[in-house]
Amino acid sequence: MKLTLLAALVWALFNAVYVVYLSFVVELLVSHGFSEQQAGALGSVPSWIMVFTAIAAGVLVDRTGRRDAVLYISLITSAISLLMMSTGVAIYLCILLLGTIGFGSAGVIMSLTGEAMPPESRAFGMGVFFTMYFMIGLPAPGVAGWLYDITGTALAPMAFASALCLFAAASNFCFRATLNRNAASIPG
Repeated sequence: MKLTLLAALVWALFNAVYVVYLSFVVELLVSHGFSEQQAGALGSVPSWIMVFTAIAAGVLVDRTGRRDAVLYISLITSAISLLMMSTGVAIYLCILLLGTIGFGSAGVIMSLTGEAMPPESRAFGMGVFFTMYFMIGLPAPGVAGWLYDITGTALAPMAFASALCLFAAASNFCFRATLNRNAASIPG
C-alpha cells in the first residue's frame, strides 16, 4: 500500500504542476508583454509537444532502463523552466523545454503503478491511486490562486508549481527507496 501511495503522490504532484501551469501561464505571459491571444497560443505549446514527447520518453526508458533518470531530468527541467519563465528569462526556451522534456514523463510516472502493486490487487490499488491523485490535485489550483491573490503576481503560483516538481522528485526517490528496501527484505 505504501508503494501505491507514493506512486500516486508522484502522479498527483506532476498533474498539479501541469494544472497550475495551465491556470496561470496566460496571466504570467501577459505580465511579460504578450497579448492575451499570444499568451494563450504560446502557453498551449507544451501541451501540444508533450503529445509526442510522452511517447518518446517511454521509448527512451524502455531502451535504456533509466526510468528514474528520465523522471528526475523531467521534473528538474520543469522546476527550472517554470522559475525562469516566471522572471521573464528565456520565455520561448522555457516553453520549449517544458514541452520537450518537462512534461514528457507522464507515461513514465503512470508506469510506477505496475511496480507498486501486483496484478491481483491492481483494481483496489488503482482506486487508492486515483483517490490520492484527486486529494492532491484538486486543491493545488486553489492554493496557487490564493498565492496569486495575496501577491498579485503569477510568479507565486509558478514558484509553487516549481516546488511541487521538487516534491514529486522527492516522492519518487522515496518510492524507489521503499521498493528497493522491500526487494532486499524478501529472501531470495
